[in-house]
Amino acid sequence: MVEKTQSAGRVGGYGGSPDHTASQERPWLAVTSMAAGRVGPVTPLTTQSSSPWVAEIAEAVREIDPEILINVHIVPWRRDDFDGALQRVAGQDPAALSKIADFLSPMAYSFMLRRPPEWVASVVEDLGWVADCPILPSIQVSPAYREGEVFSAGDFEAALLSALEPPSAGVVFWSWDHIEADAEKSGVIRKIVQGH
Repeated sequence: MVEKTQSAGRVGGYGGSPDHTASQERPWLAVTSMAAGRVGPVTPLTTQSSSPWVAEIAEAVREIDPEILINVHIVPWRRDDFDGALQRVAGQDPAALSKIADFLSPMAYSFMLRRPPEWVASVVEDLGWVADCPILPSIQVSPAYREGEVFSAGDFEAALLSALEPPSAGVVFWSWDHIEADAEKSGVIRKIVQGH
C-alpha cells in the first residue's frame, strides 16, 4: 500500500482525502519508490486491475500451501467516502477481494488519520455490508506520522474497543514490536482479552 505520496504537485495518502488535481477524468495513484526515498512513476490502478493481480498472488501462494490464510489490507475508505474513491481511486473492490481473501483488513489508523476512535467501527460496519469474508481491522499502536504527539494507552484502548465491535472478527495490530515496547498498551490488550 502507498503510505505517503507526493507527485505532480499533489500530496495524498491511503487514508486521507484523494486529490484529483493530476487528472479529473482518470484517477491515478502514485506508487512510492522505495529506492532513495523518491516518488516513483505514477501508475494507474482501477477496479479492473487490482482484484485480478491479488487473485494471481493468492493463487500462487495457495499452490505452495493450500491451507494458508490470506489477509488483504485495504484502504480504510467507506463506500461513500470521497465519492466512491475506494474503487475509483484506490482500485479496490471489497466485494471482489473478499471472494479471493480469507480476511479483509481495513488499515483503520484513526490517530494517524486524525479520526475519532469510533470511526474504526464505522469502517468495519460499512465493509461488512459488502464483504463475503471476515473483517480484521488493522489499528495502530504508536503515533506514526505524528511524531511528537501523544497516542496514549487510553487512545489505543478506545481504538481497540471500536475495532472489536461487530461485525469485526478480531483485530490486527500495527505493529507488534511497538506493543512489546509499550507496557501500558500491552496491559490494555491483556485487560480487554481477559474481559471477553
